[in-house]
Amino acid sequence: MRRMLLSVVTVLSLSGCFVHEYRDDQGHPYRHERWHGEEVYRREDGRWYARHDHQWVLRSDVTIH
Repeated sequence: MRRMLLSVVTVLSLSGCFVHEYRDDQGHPYRHERWHGEEVYRREDGRWYARHDHQWVLRSDVTIH
């Protein structure tokens, strides 16, 4: 019982260390790229966005094909 509890606590504490993956309404992950040192995501409308302060910011200058 103690080993199982320790395993659960370990998994829960490590899960916070990983970057959250952004997904669209159907659950598919957004296309993710690194562009000039910034994390950008291609959303379902086909345009590129960055995440800043929990908000999507349109990046019209991103040119990734």
